[in-house]
Amino acid sequence: MSSDERIYRLVFEYYEARILYGYYKYGENLPSISKICAVFHMAPATVRAGLSVLEKQGYIKIDARKASKVIYKSNPEMRRRSAAEYFVPRKKAIQDLLMSSELLFESCRVLELNQSNFGEWEKFRPSFEQNTDHTVPVTFQFCLMALRALDNSLILNLYWEVLRFLKFPYLAEDEMRNIRQENFEGKSKSECIVMLTGYFKDCFHKSVKRLFDFIDEAQREFELEQTETFSFQWNIYRQRPQFCYTLVCSVIRDIKNGIYTKGSFLPSLPKMAKYYKVSVSTVRRSLSILSSAGLTKSFQGKGTQVLPEAVQADIGRPEIQDGLRMYQESLQLLKLTIKNVLLRTLGCAPDTQKQKFAKRFSELVKAEKGYLCIEICLAFIEEECPLSGIKECYRKLRELTAWGYPFAVHRLKDEAYYEAFQKIMEHAAGHLGRDEISGFADCLEMLLQQEEKNIREIAVD
Repeated sequence: MSSDERIYRLVFEYYEARILYGYYKYGENLPSISKICAVFHMAPATVRAGLSVLEKQGYIKIDARKASKVIYKSNPEMRRRSAAEYFVPRKKAIQDLLMSSELLFESCRVLELNQSNFGEWEKFRPSFEQNTDHTVPVTFQFCLMALRALDNSLILNLYWEVLRFLKFPYLAEDEMRNIRQENFEGKSKSECIVMLTGYFKDCFHKSVKRLFDFIDEAQREFELEQTETFSFQWNIYRQRPQFCYTLVCSVIRDIKNGIYTKGSFLPSLPKMAKYYKVSVSTVRRSLSILSSAGLTKSFQGKGTQVLPEAVQADIGRPEIQDGLRMYQESLQLLKLTIKNVLLRTLGCAPDTQKQKFAKRFSELVKAEKGYLCIEICLAFIEEECPLSGIKECYRKLRELTAWGYPFAVHRLKDEAYYEAFQKIMEHAAGHLGRDEISGFADCLEMLLQQEEKNIREIAVD
């Protein structure tokens, strides 16, 4: 699914949920296209595409001169059963994802609520000061405002994907009457944010309680105890084909980990296609990108060689720019979440696994292969974290951080950079060996922050 299709389906799924579960009833109007555009930060064409899917599915009737009208007929029993059939099978996954989301998004909100630009705040403020037609709940808008200030499409993508799975935040309605009673007039931005943050948490916890009360009742009412279970999957939106990017990341990781050694030739196109379970044309496009990344070179009639020494990447190529952007955004998400995630993972992992991890980390640092340490940290979290939502998120981040390897091998040739990098890694290994988890996490957070800064400079240049 392309990036554009995923984005307009957000509109479709948001309003589908609110129609199916009774927020919008037969004969009522959806908000105008301009209001939907303003809240979701989407172009009119994207919103129209989402509404068009709603019409094709029989939920609404579009009128070019008026707001779209709901034509889907349901009764309370139908709506209750629809909700039960969605939420009951996902109970455990929702519980897991809620705990995962606290680790993934809380630090993002805390940081960016203090940095969100004044123009964005001024657009948002009327939503809770005036008695207006709320296109989406204020708490929903509040969280979006905080995350948009990061200017990180990957984090926003993850947030949308989490909401698509949870669905129940789409359905909030009671808080609108309460929030308009708050008197924000004359208060500063920081004062309003403090009030709204507390309000957001209170509303969210109440919504969670209502949801699980409903699930427990619906399990008995509709006899759904033995239904199939589901798990959260993070689909990353890209402008270009997903398979091609995924294969590039896989081959880079295999080069970095020594599966394809420097100077060796990669397998033939058919063999790579079979091994990675993609088409030959996908392999061919991926090898072209790897060549532009400075890692390989193709020879007519001989095949594709892993270069003995990586050369400068072609930053002008759009695919390399996209990879660099995704790497930078991955670093930012890791920087914001790694400490809490590591504390949770290392706090729950068996001692034998922690010792094995610490030994491997120390060995890599001593062998001056510290550039592999982030990879094994992400792999350890993916294997040992007790939360499936974190495992899924860090699995994808592990894939995306492979894009940093072509740029890291050049920076490590700089003596000053290498010495600073190695010093941080040695400190990290020491903390980990002494089971000083917080100190270890601080070192990784520092390293990620510095790496993000370096990549940002490359992107600007």
